[in-house]
Amino acid sequence: MILTVCINSTTMPFLVSYLKMDRITASRQMVFDQAMKQLREAGDKQEALLRSDHVFDSAVWDEVRKYYFVVPQSKMIEEAVTDVQDKKVLEVKEARR
Repeated sequence: MILTVCINSTTMPFLVSYLKMDRITASRQMVFDQAMKQLREAGDKQEALLRSDHVFDSAVWDEVRKYYFVVPQSKMIEEAVTDVQDKKVLEVKEARR
């Protein structure tokens, strides 16, 4: 049993890579990027609402931002699809899917 665990744990990353199971399709990446963009925009709107509330007048917003969950913005789709028409075609295909 120990031998099986040792062999499987050392060979599994290579197998996953060989089968290309660690890659993300462009359409899935685009959906992920859109979702992250919407989350960022929703967070910005929420912060604006909190800033306008008099209860949070004493908040130091630069300190507060240190505790935000930061989602790195992917540039995979922007690099792969630079033409606006191509991006629209991808969006239509994803919507149909």
